[in-house]
Order: sequence, then C-alpha cells, then structure tokens
Amino acid sequence: MLGLIRLERNDYAKAADWFRKAAMQGSPQAQAQLGELLKDGRGVTQDQFEAYVWLLVSFDTGNQTVAADLAALEGALGSNRVDEAKRKARGLEQTVSRAVVSRGCSGWPGEFDLVPAPPPPDIQRFCR
Repeated sequence: MLGLIRLERNDYAKAADWFRKAAMQGSPQAQAQLGELLKDGRGVTQDQFEAYVWLLVSFDTGNQTVAADLAALEGALGSNRVDEAKRKARGLEQTVSRAVVSRGCSGWPGEFDLVPAPPPPDIQRFCR
C-alpha cells in the first residue's frame, strides 16, 4: 500500500523501495509493480533484464496480468538473456515464495488485484 501511495504522488524512487521490500516478502502485486518500474525506468535505472525477472516471479505465483509485458520483454531481450533471466527468477523464487501458497491459501477471485480482495470464507479457514 505504501508503494501505491508513493506512485500516486509520482514519487517513483520511494515507490520502488517499498515495492522491492514487499516483493522480497512474496507479494505478487509488488513484484509486478517493481517489474513495471524497472521496465519503464521510473524511480530506478531502466533494466529490462531485472524487470523480466520480477515479472516472471510474479507470473509464476499465478499473476496472469503480467503475461503481455513478459512477452514484450522476451522479444526485446532475446533468447539467451531470457534463459539467463529465467534461471535468476527460479533462484529468486526460492527466497520470496508466498506464505499463503505454502499453506494452501490461494486461488480466489481478486487475489491478484492491485489491492487484493480477501479470501472468501470457505478458503479463510486454510489461511493462517
């Protein structure tokens, strides 16, 4: 949420800091937002490679909204860089995995909205 507030205020550098913190804690929305900032060079140095890595990590958690950006970056990076980015993303996923997925608490409508909807009551019992 702090990253989104900073985005609204056009404070992209602070937004990137907050999104990076949340991305490292496993938030697919923050991973996607960080990837977008890196892709566009807003608040951070433009880095299509790192953008692809973070968008892929977000995508692999189930966030399908980043698919078009991934496809566009694949064309820009080329196959060798994409393969390298995929290896980096797989390594990163080992440290930023989402706790809710590990507890079987995933897959509800609105889970990947910019501001996620809470899980419905029938799933909440699994979320600890």
